Amino acid sequence: MDVGANVDCKPKHLLHFAVMGAEYAKIVLNLSHPRVGLLNVGEEEGKGNELVKSTYQLFRSQSDFLHFDFAGNVEGHNIVDGKVDVVVCDGFTGNALLKFGEGLIAFISSHLPQKVGNPQEEEKLKEFWRRLDRSEYGGAPLLGVEGVCLICHGSSRAKDINSAIRGAKELIERGIVDKIRERLSQLSLKS
Repeated sequence: MDVGANVDCKPKHLLHFAVMGAEYAKIVLNLSHPRVGLLNVGEEEGKGNELVKSTYQLFRSQSDFLHFDFAGNVEGHNIVDGKVDVVVCDGFTGNALLKFGEGLIAFISSHLPQKVGNPQEEEKLKEFWRRLDRSEYGGAPLLGVEGVCLICHGSSRAKDINSAIRGAKELIERGIVDKIRERLSQLSLKS
């Protein structure tokens, strides 16, 4: 959170992203209390640029109003290691990270076999490719708008769009907009 919609952010925006991401994780990942981390160049509290350091302090000051576990600062490797469920950063950083991830998946795809001889290993490989296949998800939600919106890749195919529609339907049925609105209203922020 965020992967490109907001490239210039203030600490309160990153806090809002964390709230929205946590509510999304509750619905999509079926988590009761998601772990949220703040992307940084190190895990120590004093590290990072002014935006990240100020955001860290804001998260701490809002701890009584958060409905998630703030895990503190996290590094890039924590995005995939399971330490946190939601990673928060500004849209400039998030978009660069997203594009890197897309390129890395394309690189891996062009160098790893799609099939192997061993049936057990073949199933593991299929699951690996399934987890990397964007058509399984269809799109990414644009949270914070007055409604449900999923952004699909420009080269999306029918399966991608179908998955995005299913995802949007689930978010609507589970009341994501109202849940986000309620959680944001519970924060104790000065304008």
